[in-house]
Amino acid sequence: MNATEVVNQIESHFNLPQLRDWLLRYRHLRQQNNDPQFFTYIGINFKNDQLHSIKYYAHTFTHVSELQAQDFIPHTKDFGKYNKCFTNSNQLSLRNAGIAFELKYKIENKLPVLGFFSHVNDLQILSKQQSLAAIDLSKAASGGINYEYSGSETLIKNYYYFSDSNSIQQLRKLFNVPYLPPSGLYEYSFANNLAKLNVYGWNTVTDDVIQQHFSANEQEVIHYLNQKYSFHNPGVGVYLNQPIKSVYFFADRILSNTESNTAINSDAIQKVLQLQ
Repeated sequence: MNATEVVNQIESHFNLPQLRDWLLRYRHLRQQNNDPQFFTYIGINFKNDQLHSIKYYAHTFTHVSELQAQDFIPHTKDFGKYNKCFTNSNQLSLRNAGIAFELKYKIENKLPVLGFFSHVNDLQILSKQQSLAAIDLSKAASGGINYEYSGSETLIKNYYYFSDSNSIQQLRKLFNVPYLPPSGLYEYSFANNLAKLNVYGWNTVTDDVIQQHFSANEQEVIHYLNQKYSFHNPGVGVYLNQPIKSVYFFADRILSNTESNTAINSDAIQKVLQLQ
């Protein structure tokens, strides 16, 4: 499948009614909570040079009630356990990525995956799972918990955020990404037999990194979407021992390495839906 065909696949997903409804519910949530700080972004996974999945994320930084969360996830039993630990914030930082709701589609499965992410600073409350990579998790600056629901199945992922040089060096070696600079925000996550490394930062994810991380076909897809929708790519990812790579599309230049970001008002999903 060439780049044009992959782009057509992606843009057909942009036209799904469920995505529009999901974003409108998120807008309603922001209005209810009078939340001036928010951002949405889009992730794309490639596998063996083909489109593997499309992912949509919507963050908020004010408290979300369980009743409100019902608009985004099938039940709130898990959400309630972590929601009580959440504190409001007026900035995005290494210490607080807020709450995110997720809508994901694997290309071979038209049924969506629904989920939520909650940032946590107390690593002890994360799910008790064995890390797949030999990394000292106690060195993480903060963490997060992610629940994804697909039919009757639930996937629980732990997230750990690193900015210290020793942990970053280990992660670059474990995931075989020596071309990534030893700076930026390194996000390590795992669940069951899956482990993933995401790296964020404007000075980290450079054009040179994009060229080394993705094939020519994948780069053509990324370039097309960036040009058409005025997107930026401050994040890339890779799975451990699997041929799956990720790229993230943002509407604005937020996530400036590990610096705090204030006055966030960035909506990448709105761009593809052309909503006012």
